[in-house]
Order: sequence, then structure tokens, then C-alpha cells
Amino acid sequence: MLPLVCSRNNRSEMRIGEEQTTISRCQSMIVSPLCMTIGWTDWAKAAIVPGLVSLIVVPFPLYLIYPPTVKSSPDAPKLAQEKLDKMSPMSKNELIMAATLFLTVGLWIFGAKLSVDVVTAAILGLSVLLVTGVVTWKECLAESVAWDTLTWFAALIAMAGYLNKYGLIEWFSQTVVKFVGGLGLMHLQR
Repeated sequence: MLPLVCSRNNRSEMRIGEEQTTISRCQSMIVSPLCMTIGWTDWAKAAIVPGLVSLIVVPFPLYLIYPPTVKSSPDAPKLAQEKLDKMSPMSKNELIMAATLFLTVGLWIFGAKLSVDVVTAAILGLSVLLVTGVVTWKECLAESVAWDTLTWFAALIAMAGYLNKYGLIEWFSQTVVKFVGGLGLMHLQR
């Protein structure tokens, strides 16, 4: 609703030849007071308190609602050690996968400082796995749901860009504002 409210001026109608589009005015209204871009570390900083509170608070109610069936397992440490002893050292492919994971996540976190886009980081990670043979192209193609999602998102983002470019979004906003203009929402406008 906010973009529709933002798109109105004090006379309850759109001005012709405005400097900014409806969407950019609303974005500037929301983002300009922050004066910052929100990256991975910003999200991590914002989520640390609720995350830690959830880790402390949530287990107890879950324990009460859905109590575990096994409450004691004295043989667990011995069994775990036996399984660890049976495991071989990490294979070459596992080492490459671990290194690629750290590279990709590192570029995702510090990409803004290194001028590396998140998409570039993801494609680089996939390329490393494909070139080294850790993952084959056939295995990638077997993940049809992921490729379907990627294809649909790419198409939808492209379509949204063109709808905005050709003015349909602004026209739609103006049309909706005409219908909801009398609802008394002017107090939401800056």
C-alpha cells in the first residue's frame, strides 16, 4: 500500500513530468533515511539478537510440546568414536567441495568490499565444481526444480523490468490510487 500512497501528491493526483517515478520516490522515502546499503554483514548484525534469543527460548517450549522419545543415550560417545574411526580422511572431491564452499560464502560475505557480485560468486563456485569434476553437468541438469525456479525468476525479473520501462507499473499505480484515494491514508505519506 505504501507505494500507492507515496505516488500521490497533496492534491490527490499525479503531477505530469515528475522528476522521479512512483517507485523511486517510495524507495528514496524508505532508504534515504537509512543512508546505507544493506549487505550480508548488515543482515547478520541485525539478526544476531533475535537469532540468539530464539536459540535460547525456543528449545524449552518445543521440549514441552514435543518431548523426545529417547532421553538418555550413554553409549552415544562410544558409538560416535567408533564411526569416526571407521571414516577415511576427506577425499580430493570433498576437499575441493569444502574449499569451494568457503570461497563462495567468503565472496558472498565480503564481495562488496572486493567488488564481486553475489551472482559472480555463485557462478564461480559452480564453475570450480564443474571444472574439477566434483559435480558433472548431468548432475546439474538432474536438479530440474532448481533450474525451473531459476528460469522462472529470470523471466519474471526481465518482464518486471520491461513493464516498468514501458510505464505499466506507474500507470497501474496511478489507476489504483484513483480507486483508493478516498480511504484517508494521507497520514502515511511523508
